Amino acid sequence: MFGYFRFNQLYASPRVRRVYKNYYCGTCFALEYNYGEISRFILSYDVVILALLARLHKNSTADILPCFLRKKEKKQFYNDEGWKKLSAINILLMKAKLDDDINDEKAVKAKATYVVFGRAIKKAEKEYPKLAAIIKNGYKRIFELEMSGADILDICDEFAELMMKLAFEAYRIDDDRLEFLRVISRWLYFIDQLDDYDDDVIEGKYNPLVREGISKTQMIDKDHNALFSYFKNLFCDFERVKGKLDITCEENYLLYAILNESIPNVTALVLIGRKLPQIVHRKKELEWEGYNEEN
Repeated sequence: MFGYFRFNQLYASPRVRRVYKNYYCGTCFALEYNYGEISRFILSYDVVILALLARLHKNSTADILPCFLRKKEKKQFYNDEGWKKLSAINILLMKAKLDDDINDEKAVKAKATYVVFGRAIKKAEKEYPKLAAIIKNGYKRIFELEMSGADILDICDEFAELMMKLAFEAYRIDDDRLEFLRVISRWLYFIDQLDDYDDDVIEGKYNPLVREGISKTQMIDKDHNALFSYFKNLFCDFERVKGKLDITCEENYLLYAILNESIPNVTALVLIGRKLPQIVHRKKELEWEGYNEEN
């Protein structure tokens, strides 16, 4: 997927950081076991959100151990159907993104990646045909909307519909969590297009936000009223969704933090053209310090 859901760990408690790390590592372990060591390189922050929504981790507050010492802890992810589905979703969403890049003529890198992960893609499609069909049909509809010149918010809605169908088919999550997924998925598609604006202009790739002959900075300056209207629409449901989250549950606290901190901060970074913070896996993760100090 896109990789924009970066958890801000700077002010989180050690317990909450541990829960996020264990979900992140669990997703990585599931990929490693089901699709091989190389699949760990495509681990998506965004797919970890699905794991949190489905509450897949059976012992999310356990002490963190270095990866190479976690053989015993990894076993819980090997045969668990929920984690197997999650790893397949990661693979299948990557495949859809590759197809999208190929359709937009950014083909060389995408085709090479396709070759590397071809076996994993076939395995995921074979084992989870319903999930594969949801993703394939959803991206087909998104491509049709893009090619028809549809408004970007309509495309955001279609992407959100795809993610909701996927999560419900895989995990039967409840309506409140589906609504959470809807609002963050709409933002996710939009912010990816805004972030890729200048690259898409250079590469001649389709982007519903692109204004011919101007850069992203110029577009933001020229169309700031339209951009404000888009963000107002995308953010309008955030407070209502946050109000339904019981943050005494660690998974819900993390979901709350995504709406309350990660999305606003990432949005600001994309608007000013800054690189997104990375998770550094050590005792005290250095994620947002530089951003917070400079802003």
